[in-house]
Amino acid sequence: MEFRVLGPLEVLDESGRVDPGGRKQRTVLALLVANAGQTITTDRLVDEIYGEDAGDGARHSVQTYVSNLRGRLGDIIISSGHAYKLQLDDSTVDSIEFAKQVQDARALLPQDCVAASRQMRAALEMWRGQPFQDVDAGRDLDLHITQLGALRMGALETRIDADLACGQHLALIGELEALTTEHPFRETFHSQLMLALYRSGRQAEALRAYQRTRKSLAEELGIDASPELRQLEQQILEQSPDLSLDPPNPMAAALRAPPAQVRQPPRTPVSTPNPPALHLVDVEEDPEEIAPVLHMTSNDGAPDAAADTETVQGDDTGPPPDGSVPSAEGSSPGRFALLAGLVGIAAVLGAVLYANVTGGSDTTTAPTSSPPTTTAISASAQVATPASPPTTQAPPDETVPDSTTAPGQPKVRTIQVGKGPQIVFADDSAIWSTLTDEAAIVRIDPVTTDWVKVSVGDNPTRPLDLDGRLWVPSRVGGLLVVVDKSSLSTIRSIRVGERLDTPVRAGGRVWVAAREDFKLVGINRETFKIEREITLSGVPMTPVFANGGLWVVGRDSGEVTRVDPFSETDPKTIVTLGKGAHPPILVGDEIWIVNRDDGTVTIIDTLKHRVEVTLPIGGKLSPPLLVNGVVWVSDVVTESIIPIDTARRRKGAAIYTGRQTTNLTVHEGVFWAAVPDDGEVIRIDPDTHAVNEFKVDGRPGNPLSAHGFLWVPDMSGTTITRISD
Repeated sequence: MEFRVLGPLEVLDESGRVDPGGRKQRTVLALLVANAGQTITTDRLVDEIYGEDAGDGARHSVQTYVSNLRGRLGDIIISSGHAYKLQLDDSTVDSIEFAKQVQDARALLPQDCVAASRQMRAALEMWRGQPFQDVDAGRDLDLHITQLGALRMGALETRIDADLACGQHLALIGELEALTTEHPFRETFHSQLMLALYRSGRQAEALRAYQRTRKSLAEELGIDASPELRQLEQQILEQSPDLSLDPPNPMAAALRAPPAQVRQPPRTPVSTPNPPALHLVDVEEDPEEIAPVLHMTSNDGAPDAAADTETVQGDDTGPPPDGSVPSAEGSSPGRFALLAGLVGIAAVLGAVLYANVTGGSDTTTAPTSSPPTTTAISASAQVATPASPPTTQAPPDETVPDSTTAPGQPKVRTIQVGKGPQIVFADDSAIWSTLTDEAAIVRIDPVTTDWVKVSVGDNPTRPLDLDGRLWVPSRVGGLLVVVDKSSLSTIRSIRVGERLDTPVRAGGRVWVAAREDFKLVGINRETFKIEREITLSGVPMTPVFANGGLWVVGRDSGEVTRVDPFSETDPKTIVTLGKGAHPPILVGDEIWIVNRDDGTVTIIDTLKHRVEVTLPIGGKLSPPLLVNGVVWVSDVVTESIIPIDTARRRKGAAIYTGRQTTNLTVHEGVFWAAVPDDGEVIRIDPDTHAVNEFKVDGRPGNPLSAHGFLWVPDMSGTTITRISD
């Protein structure tokens, strides 16, 4: 018999799942499992289940629950006087097995970082949600849950240590930025982020990360950074050789090599005659007819189709599969040595300057041996109260006028809007952006670029545009703030749950997934009252409404759940998918789910409630983009974008971009994508395969095509760049 507690409580025997019974009986079983092999008294069980409400019949009720459990589980519950013990093999309880695997992985780390990382990942995948998620926990069980949570966080830190030891620093940056946001006072994540940035050639950003952490600890807790964190800052300033990987790990390098079958044409400037053409397998596609997918809608029952906003990070890749390493024209050993010397001098000067002057803007780009067509187009957390009035528009001198860097190059306007513009979206008359570091959203006139700011919840993400209102979710603090778009005033702030995702509309309600609470919440759109809360297994993603049902994907569990938004019937689990699912998109009557970690696409028929097919794509995939019957995904491992014909369900020829691109956007008939780590946006012609790169301010987020322009936020700064041809 097997007991699973790292999520909802589950019991399995040879014939399948065993129903433990009602809520109080489940609590008795949870306490026995949490204390497996140890004796727990009847009085303690009574106190945990009933607390101060325990009556005269409480002891008899507990004895009845134990008797019922014996009937369901057999003789593994042993009684001794007025106490009970669950006699189990440690391997039958997932929480005990998890702790053992973590211990084994830590012992492996000094000898084999690859094996340690692999084993730690396998251990972490045992988690399906909050421990004992569907059990009414008392004091003792709460303490056990806290201990398991601390063990999981320690395991995650060790897994990242193993990946850093394997040289995976570049691939870890996005994950660590998210973890430091979610756990601002856990200094280990901050030190790991600093090290990953430093090893990726981003010394100034590593030092700025330390300054942010030091300031946050001082302002929020009144304490200094730990000695270990201060020592790491000093080592970065001194460029200590102790921070380098020497020698590099050959096993990690082998893991990063891209597969040989992906076609990787050279990056061709637009002016190059007779460039190679794109040919889809059995697909005829006119590039002139490509149009962007609408990201927001207010139609009843049609949810927001935007992809997940989290940046997907892939493994650092090696040279092209053919083994060739292009070299810069006219390069020589002497010139390369001179360049290396200049880079080293610049790094030292940068460190000295940083040590004396805190702040400023800095961008570091590693030199490449074969630079593609590149154009520089850049111009030179305190939580706000949601009820605050909107901020008036920015002074004219905060907007850099349109400029071009050369004839035929795009026109650029850089707009100063506020700290941490993250997600850019649009409606019929305006451009909007979330401001992560100011707990606000900003409305921008697309022509004049004048803007108005309004406070919302902390760390806002993509809202729902509905009936003249924006329903703005927050990733921190659990607030869903409703803003009137005309007056930019707050109508209501609803406390829903932690780490909210993009809301959708269905069945007369607004629905929002609370990721850390593993639940889907239905809110009356008129009264703003919470009317339904549905507990799910796994981290729920933004749902899709199709054929009378809300379809919710669990990112870590892989389960797809259909919720009836019109009735109180229980949700139905349809299928188990691959790992690392992105939010689904609707293609006709089908739901397409891209599974990031195992490189597959699962297609579900929403009429038949079944899986139609799972397509093997390979790699590590980004959220999908639907364009005229073709689903496009980015593979960050092979640094390419891949078309999938939705009619024939066939993969076309990949376009090699040479960059880890995510969240594609279509603008003026071509693809655009951000490359945050390189401070670039790239333009990909689907017909010629030409790749043009454009430098922008800071760390660009996902671009948006709207109102005739391309809009690119600087997630690490204060600007949004408007680009036009």
